[in-house]
Amino acid sequence: MFRRHIGAAIIQRGKLPPELLDSWLDRHGPRPGQADQEARIEEAVSGYIGAMPFLWLAVEQRADRGCVERNSIALTSCLAEGLDQPSVGWLGHDAARTEISQSGLWNIEHIRRHHEPGFLDLLDQLIHQQR
Repeated sequence: MFRRHIGAAIIQRGKLPPELLDSWLDRHGPRPGQADQEARIEEAVSGYIGAMPFLWLAVEQRADRGCVERNSIALTSCLAEGLDQPSVGWLGHDAARTEISQSGLWNIEHIRRHHEPGFLDLLDQLIHQQR
């Protein structure tokens, strides 16, 4: 889903034909005549994702992984507790889903939640386990 949102934003920003956007968002694969254009969008998506910085945190317990995901999103979403607005040039401003442009995040799950008590303590504990 993440790749689909980014591709849609690339199509929207590039003011590419609406038929390409419809094809890109079609879960059944490219529509007739769109495969070559979709392949170019897929390459652009890979380049965009490849340029993103990532931070990896080992989280052994499944419940803790869900907690880290939910609460990290809650703390950074502009629709919840996040204070930092995305840059003016952020691709997500051209996203097909308004939740992306409004939250400032590509992941739209949990964007309206607030972080749970104790989350920052758990995060601190997980970070210190990495050392």
